[in-house]
Amino acid sequence: MYTAPMRVHDWRLLAVSALFAWGCAKEPEGSDGPSGEADADVDADADADADSDADSDADSDADADADDGPIRTDAIVAIGSGLGHSCAITLDGEALCWGNNENGQSDAPAGPWKSIAPGAVQTCGLRGNGAVECWSSLPNGITDPPAAVYTMVSSGNTHSCALDRTNQIQCWGANNLGQTDVPEGMTYVAVAAGALHTCGIRTDGYTECWGQDTGDGRLSPIGSGHVELSAGMSHTCALDSSGYPLCWGTNDAGQASPPSMQFQQISAGGYHTCGLSLEGVVTCWGNNDKGQASPPIDRFDRIAAGRTHTCGINQYSTVVCWGENQFGQSSPPATGSGESGLPDTGDADTGMGM
Repeated sequence: MYTAPMRVHDWRLLAVSALFAWGCAKEPEGSDGPSGEADADVDADADADADSDADSDADSDADADADDGPIRTDAIVAIGSGLGHSCAITLDGEALCWGNNENGQSDAPAGPWKSIAPGAVQTCGLRGNGAVECWSSLPNGITDPPAAVYTMVSSGNTHSCALDRTNQIQCWGANNLGQTDVPEGMTYVAVAAGALHTCGIRTDGYTECWGQDTGDGRLSPIGSGHVELSAGMSHTCALDSSGYPLCWGTNDAGQASPPSMQFQQISAGGYHTCGLSLEGVVTCWGNNDKGQASPPIDRFDRIAAGRTHTCGINQYSTVVCWGENQFGQSSPPATGSGESGLPDTGDADTGMGM
């Protein structure tokens, strides 16, 4: 519910990294050699060929630019949903938040950011150097992460947890129910903070949970070989190495009863859960009283379930949300493609047929 889940081995992370990678190789400068008319002719021919190649390259570049258009720096590359607000990160690393801002949880500082984790009354973000920063007007240390170099962060009701580079989980904020008491003597590869509980995938593929225990099984993970984890209000879901979902905890609305199908991502909300299929189609189950489990017909790259709303990054790298909109949490800001979150396609076919 309160986490932007990250897959432990996610091929899409490589694709995003490639957007920022480039390189060039410069040939060595020409050496001094014998000069003469033959050399001059060769040089002249070479210059002519070079000019021709340059013109050809210029034409090709111009055609490519005309086809591709300018790079959209406002394209969305990461997303997270909390209790009543959501946040996203653009290609240039800036954070956009919308929805409830009663405690300043939607007042994101300037980027660049790598990932973002909205909670109930706070939001935390991970910077490229591994630093985590949180924002909220509330006390109790919910905006005071321990100094470390982190690889991921997740936020719950009034607590947050992050995984550092030594595979240790560190938590901060409210601890009235033991939600920040990380079990000792273990190493982890992922962490997910729920409302009042937290879970982490250990390096051996098993998941450990701690925090509020009401006897509903939320602290009793099932299965092993987990590669992705997402914690909701009182249930948690994981994906195994084949992409099949496993859920445990409260199941009064069917939120912990996933369909038997493969997913590339899973996100647990308040009392609903959504999964992203290998083809980019969203399937949701559980409570749907606000439409939070009724995704639009579209193809998505990432999804993030909040308490009673859900948001996703669609195939056009823009945000689409559905469900409750009391605080505007389902009304993301326009990101260069119009308020609908969809590009202006004119009369063109959107290509969204299944």
